Amino acid sequence: MKMLEQFTTTKSMREDTEGSSLVSGIRQKFRDELCWPAAELNTRWGVITSDGGVVTKNAGDITLSSGVLASGNAAITLGLTAISPFKVAAAFKFSQASQVNCDTFFELIDKAGNTKLAFAFIGGLNQSQCRVLSFEETGIAAWENANVTLNISDRISTARIYEIQVYPDEIRFSQRDQNGIGGRSTIAIRNVRIPDPNTELRLRIRMTNITTQAIATMLSISSICFLDINELPVDLTNTGSASPAESIPVTLTSYVTSLPLPSPTSGSYAIPYSLTATASTNATLVKNSAANLGGGVVTNTSAAAVWLKIFNKNTAPVVGTDTPVLTVQIPAGGQARVTDCIPAIGMRLPSGLAFSITANPAKTDTTAIAAGVIVELIYV
Repeated sequence: MKMLEQFTTTKSMREDTEGSSLVSGIRQKFRDELCWPAAELNTRWGVITSDGGVVTKNAGDITLSSGVLASGNAAITLGLTAISPFKVAAAFKFSQASQVNCDTFFELIDKAGNTKLAFAFIGGLNQSQCRVLSFEETGIAAWENANVTLNISDRISTARIYEIQVYPDEIRFSQRDQNGIGGRSTIAIRNVRIPDPNTELRLRIRMTNITTQAIATMLSISSICFLDINELPVDLTNTGSASPAESIPVTLTSYVTSLPLPSPTSGSYAIPYSLTATASTNATLVKNSAANLGGGVVTNTSAAAVWLKIFNKNTAPVVGTDTPVLTVQIPAGGQARVTDCIPAIGMRLPSGLAFSITANPAKTDTTAIAAGVIVELIYV
């Protein structure tokens, strides 16, 4: 991996060439598992210490300590910058619960080094508490939430992952287990007093003493991830939130109805109906309550076409007066499949199922037909 440039010469990730270099909306991605030689610490990270503060590169992590002196300080700064939207995450743990007046910050800063967004582990809080900070551009006092007790038993023996997602309209602060199957736990979402979306931000992790400490607190950092993107990708495998406010809206534009296989012992339409028509209009009531017409076949043995008319009625239809809901032509000497004229889920008839057969297609036709038409329907 190319060595990161120092603060005054770094380029914003957003300046990189667009087009074919983009993969799934990602402009650039950076991940550091901190497994490189200790001699490379100062070329890969900007390191600042004072008054006894120490930054140490170990096998597989970086340790920060602000020491025990008042004004002791230790910090590392990532050499890359990005503008909204992007995501930054770090996994780290403490050697002990934060001592009073020994504060730790996982933060995003501007070019002048001003803190814009931060997880703040304030000295004196217990080991399962922290705060988050959000600053805007015009000098209004920063927003700071109350102490948040995270859903964890310990952040000392096991590292946790802390994540800041930066959008133009909101900032999300979350945490999760390292190497665990649990999802993210959102600590706060801010959409006021947040940085300007065009402000270039970089990552800094620091510890600082306000007063003298009896015992130095150590912060062990095991990984850093910095993801600069067009739009933050949705983690469909494990978003980790049951909150409706953070759910993913889905719009169905089409769907396929799954129908059961035919079976001799089960099925939606178990009632067959059959009638051999007489020389009349054959006004017939099939069912006098709510019904669903599943289909059927009508056979015409006569020399002229006829029309089957279906009614939503709980009595026999008054031919010529009642209005049919479906009219099906049966050709002379042929057949017609009623099934082809209705939806796959059937035709719902809330009042009942009735029919007539006339010699003409008009809804008000009362012309009788010749005998010989056979009507076979299935319904429930």
